[in-house]
Amino acid sequence: MSDTISYMITNVLTSATITPSSASTVYPKANLTDGELAKPMLFVGGATHQIVIDLGSSKSIDTLYIGGHNLISPTSITIKAGLTASPSTVVATPAWGREYICAALGSIIARYITIYIVDANSEDTRIGDLAVGLRLTLPGSWLVGRGIGRMEVDILHKTIRNV
Repeated sequence: MSDTISYMITNVLTSATITPSSASTVYPKANLTDGELAKPMLFVGGATHQIVIDLGSSKSIDTLYIGGHNLISPTSITIKAGLTASPSTVVATPAWGREYICAALGSIIARYITIYIVDANSEDTRIGDLAVGLRLTLPGSWLVGRGIGRMEVDILHKTIRNV
């Protein structure tokens, strides 16, 4: 297997309607898509949460990214997507990641996405960044994807423009 590096090249959440099951007034849902991990959205109370996303129209997507979270293992995440509200098709159940969680959704067309989170953490759940869109995967080599700074294999990196 060859090394690859993936970049998220679009974020369709910029014009989406996002509805979390609960959100703090101090750390509101607007913080999910502002690109600042230091300004998270905070779910209020409980360990079971959901984020309902309406993209406004059908969009091609293949990746979902959750960054700057305080979820702990063995948190359970289920992502459903489809063309109708309250989608029933499970498109991913990504594994927990310490710094961020990336889900490869396959190449799908969806308007509605629901993210179900069952958090193992006793603290209020925090999510610093959320993105959904398309990724570009390049071969890893000394010329592509390997340079000064942080380099990891087979993970998603966000671009400078925060998409």
